[in-house]
Amino acid sequence: MAEIGILGRRERAGTFSELGVRPYYAETARQAQEAFERMMKEECAVIFVDAEWQEALQAQALRCRDRVLPAVLFLPGSGVAAEEALQEAVRRALGTDAV
Repeated sequence: MAEIGILGRRERAGTFSELGVRPYYAETARQAQEAFERMMKEECAVIFVDAEWQEALQAQALRCRDRVLPAVLFLPGSGVAAEEALQEAVRRALGTDAV
C-alpha cells in the first residue's frame, strides 16, 4: 500500500503520525539524504520534506519531478504564514485539517 511520509526533525515530523503519515527523522543534512532514499525505496506515494532540508535534498527531489510518484512537497518554515501554508498542504493531501 502506498503511504505518505514526512521527513524532518523529530519534534515536527513526529506530530504527523497521528494522521497516518509515517515520520522519517533527520538531524543532519546527511541523515535527511539517507532518509529520503529510504522513503524512495519504500515507495512512499507522497513525501513531505521540512523546509530545513530543502537545499540538501534539492537534487534528489529533482529526480522525482518527471515521475508520477512520489509527489515531493517541501513544507514551509516557521511562523504564522508558514503554519497556514502547512495546514493547507495537509488539508489538500489528507482531506483533513487536524494539524
